[in-house]
Amino acid sequence: MAAGSAELTKQDKEAIRRSVHNPTTAANLVSMMNAFAGTASADVTGAVSASGLLFGVGTTASPRTTSAADAKFIELRCSSSASSGDNRLHYSEYTLTGGGGGECLRVNTRVHSNLGTAHGAHIGLEFVATAGGSECSGLGVAVRGTLMIPDIASWAPTGTYAAGMFEIFSVGTASDPAGMTELSCLRLCNSGDGTGGNDVDTDAFVLSLQGWTSAGDLTKCITSAALSELNTGGTIGIRIRIGSTTYFIPAVASASWN
Repeated sequence: MAAGSAELTKQDKEAIRRSVHNPTTAANLVSMMNAFAGTASADVTGAVSASGLLFGVGTTASPRTTSAADAKFIELRCSSSASSGDNRLHYSEYTLTGGGGGECLRVNTRVHSNLGTAHGAHIGLEFVATAGGSECSGLGVAVRGTLMIPDIASWAPTGTYAAGMFEIFSVGTASDPAGMTELSCLRLCNSGDGTGGNDVDTDAFVLSLQGWTSAGDLTKCITSAALSELNTGGTIGIRIRIGSTTYFIPAVASASWN
C-alpha cells in the first residue's frame, strides 16, 4: 500500500487473508493494520499499540488522532439477505479460564473539551419506512442484556449478580454534580417527532414486567397481598432492595385507579 493511499493493493489483501487463516502469522495482520491506520490519511497520527495481542493502534499517551469532521476510525456497513437463522455483523466470545476477571467488550468515550452531546455507546434498532415490509413478529429490542443461570443443581454462586447495571461513579472527594441541569441513574424518554410521540405515549408502557408470577404472601418478587392503606382492590407489591432492606413498591390495577 502506497503511503497516503486509502486503497489496499492486491498483495496487501492477500497478506491479510493469509494472516486471518493462519494464527502463526497474525503479526502480518497487526503490521498491515497499523500501517494502514497510519497512512490511509495524512491527517491521522499516533503511536502503534503496545498491548494489542491480535491487532491495535495507538496508546493512551499517544492515541491515533484526526481533526477531520465526521470521521470514523472503523466503519463496517454490511447487509444480509438470509431468510432464516441468527445473522450477525459481529460476534465475539471470550472465555475466562485462569481465575482472572474481565469483559468481552470494554468501550469508553473520554470528553476532553466543551461539547454538546456525547455517549459512551449508542446502540439502536431501526426499521425502514415501508408499510408491511419491516416489522418484528416476535421480540424487537434495541439493547438486550442476558444473565445466564447454568442448568446445574450444584452451582453455588457467591457475590452480586444482575442482568444489567447502571452506575454513577464518583472519582474522588471533589466529585460534585452541582450545576448540571439534571442527573439521574436511569433516564427513560419518549423522543423524536411530537405527533408520533403522542401516539407512542398512548400505547406504550414506561416499564413492562414479564415472566414474574405473584404470590399471596411475600415469597415472590410480586405479591398479590392487599395493601390496606390504599383502600382499593387490585393492589400488588413489587419487591425491591434498598441497601440490605427489602421493600415493596405498591402498584394499583388500572381499573382501580381514580
